[in-house]
Amino acid sequence: MVGRWTVPYTGGKNGMSTPQSTRYRILVADFFDAMSSLYDSWAHGANAKEAARLAEEANVGTGERVLDIGCGTGTATRLMSEASGVPGAVVGIDIVPAMLTRARSLDSTGTVYAKMAAEALAFADSSIDVITYGQTLPYLYEPKESLEEAYRVLAEGGRCIVSCRQRSLSTPAQELFFALLREEEQRHPVIPPRLSADRAALGEPRVITTLLRETGFRQITTTHLVTGITAGDAEEWCSLMEWLGPYPHLLLSGLGTVRRQQLYSRLDRRMEELGDGAYTFHLGFTFATAHKTT
Repeated sequence: MVGRWTVPYTGGKNGMSTPQSTRYRILVADFFDAMSSLYDSWAHGANAKEAARLAEEANVGTGERVLDIGCGTGTATRLMSEASGVPGAVVGIDIVPAMLTRARSLDSTGTVYAKMAAEALAFADSSIDVITYGQTLPYLYEPKESLEEAYRVLAEGGRCIVSCRQRSLSTPAQELFFALLREEEQRHPVIPPRLSADRAALGEPRVITTLLRETGFRQITTTHLVTGITAGDAEEWCSLMEWLGPYPHLLLSGLGTVRRQQLYSRLDRRMEELGDGAYTFHLGFTFATAHKTT
């Protein structure tokens, strides 16, 4: 459809709220609120590279109606809005006010930004041509519920593009770090809310393909992007890893100076065992493109 389009409110679904889901959503929102100003520059621009690739995979055509779920700072949203070429044809949604504020401040394309939950989309059935999830799905409390909503609002013949970190591409240094972090958690006064371990597998091509197919999508293809850096020492490494997700951020940001220095010392000793692989960090992304077609 070429031209402006409206987004009628349809109510969405009212998911059950539990203490666990509330704590988890607060943890995620607080993390991305704190990260909003450095999100695009973190890890030598890894998130910005992923967003640019997401927009490339979306391949938005002139006037296509686009919904970017979990738009963050709006990097991919703006690129897709430029490709659409119609003010208001692209909508970016997020639950983090700081992310939306930053996205609006950087935008000059006429993109619409709104605070909205991914599991309850306020859009009419079959009203959108392209839906994107840039690293969003694993952070949702109900990812399949959100995909079902995406399928509902997507027009016949429309496409959904999902990007997730491919955790199997993590380096031995990353695995070692998280083993130490789990040890640190035993001494930490705050117990982070946990979801099922299968979230870590969403970036594996077989897993995300299966989930999309179970939701009803067809003609699913996957591509990949790998980027990474090597930190100079334990302090630089922890400063990088703290922003990898809500879990490391909650634990590391709560450490005092003494505990943090102790962690650095333990990390240095263990990293020596890895030799040339010490402090090497990989970010691998899987991009899955799926279609709504009968």
